[in-house]
Amino acid sequence: MNMLHVTRENGIVTLTLDNPPANAVNNALLRDLVSTLHDLKFDEGVRGVLITGQGDRFFCAGGDVKEFAVITRELGRERVRLGSRLKTGISQLDCPVVAAVNGTAVGTGMEMVALADYSVSSNTAKFGMPEINHGLLPMAKGIQQLVRLIGEKNTKDILFNGDIFDANRAERLGIVDEVVKPDQVQAKALEWLDTMAAKPPQLFRALKRTVRDSVHMDDESLEQLTELDFHGYFQTDEAVAQLRDLNEKQTVS
Repeated sequence: MNMLHVTRENGIVTLTLDNPPANAVNNALLRDLVSTLHDLKFDEGVRGVLITGQGDRFFCAGGDVKEFAVITRELGRERVRLGSRLKTGISQLDCPVVAAVNGTAVGTGMEMVALADYSVSSNTAKFGMPEINHGLLPMAKGIQQLVRLIGEKNTKDILFNGDIFDANRAERLGIVDEVVKPDQVQAKALEWLDTMAAKPPQLFRALKRTVRDSVHMDDESLEQLTELDFHGYFQTDEAVAQLRDLNEKQTVS
């Protein structure tokens, strides 16, 4: 069974998790996700990526517990590698990424939401990191992103208690950006994605890379990064046209 549906329209790629009943991720689905994200990263024709789950009950309910029941040491090692690379794959996409949270997003599901640039959630969705209550361990990459997004204290609270909470709390924490009715999730996510995809793609990608990578860079490296992005964009026809328009507007005003 194909557990990952990939559709593409006008440069917008939609990744839909489809592993009934809860869209949980097993090693096979993780392999497909990691491979697909790798290909999308190097595809210059991709204007944006939308991640969602099949149906209206689950975005992704985390790891597939059926697989954990029979997992071997080698499969467990692969699970760790794939789970980590899934989060890295999402974070390394330079194009706009939106999560359309159609239902419950816990564990890996919530981590994927946290890694998106923008997240639209159904008001019936549930969130949480319940691994500690089930003898499981979240990926360090996902925990790192939660600390960046919602702070150390909130991350500890979510991880240590393992509580499941509603979309309103997820919005207050900053895990999701917008909470809407279930039938509006997809449209709102695409609306944001279309807005971002209409911006100069080279500038968007440069800004996103800088936000992601600059925290680890020294002043000299930051200067070099800006210089490279500057020359990479301002020599394009698009940049020349935009600067001409800006100059004309300033002259008129």
